[in-house]
Amino acid sequence: MGEMTTETRVNAVTKAVKAASESLEDAVT
Repeated sequence: MGEMTTETRVNAVTKAVKAASESLEDAVT
C-alpha cells in the first residue's frame, strides 16, 4: 500500500462524497 495511496484516498473520498450527496438529496426530497 506504499504507492497508490493518494489514488486510493481519492477514490475513497469520491465514494464518500457521492454517498453523502445521495443521502442529502434523499433527506431534502
